[in-house]
Amino acid sequence: MKAVVVNENGGPEKVTFTEVDAPEPSANQLQVSVETAGVNYFDIYHRRGALSAPFVGGVEGVGRVTKAGSTLDPRWAGRRVGWLGAQGSFAETVVLDEAKAVAIPDDIINDDAVALLMQGLTAHYLATSAFAIGKGSTMLVHAAAGGVGRLLTQIASHLGATVIATASTADKRRIAVDSGAKSNWVSTSMLRNSARTAPPPPMPSTPQR
Repeated sequence: MKAVVVNENGGPEKVTFTEVDAPEPSANQLQVSVETAGVNYFDIYHRRGALSAPFVGGVEGVGRVTKAGSTLDPRWAGRRVGWLGAQGSFAETVVLDEAKAVAIPDDIINDDAVALLMQGLTAHYLATSAFAIGKGSTMLVHAAAGGVGRLLTQIASHLGATVIATASTADKRRIAVDSGAKSNWVSTSMLRNSARTAPPPPMPSTPQR
């Protein structure tokens, strides 16, 4: 099968598109024919050295199950799934643990599905686990027109929070407002300029007992 292989850790020149053996699933894994793979900053960290080379890149994608491991329900075969955290997703075939497979409805196209996996899980975690957002909450979302920021703004607004969004351009600020941010957003460029000109904060005094 064809795959994107990181031969050595380093820059993009260390990456090749080449033939490798297709992986076979273990007893609790699924073999999936990759239709769309997600590209994330995470993959750059891996290439630069967070994961020792050589390896097939990619951790996220959408495709159809071609084979189920010996301990799994054979009816997995043919199902359309998405996943996050399956190393080797920049390839025609990948294997992943059954627990990482997410059923994808037929009315959601691959591009939308794969875009929602890593960024969507991150936004959901921030809105529910890191802090339980709800009515009466006020939150500041940086880069609110980006992937995680836009989803986080939508989720927080849906849950009843007031979102103050930052974005670097007028077009991006409109995206943030359309996603549910209130009109009291600020620009990141304004924040950076303020940070450059603002005096340093005073040193905290020693608490009195």
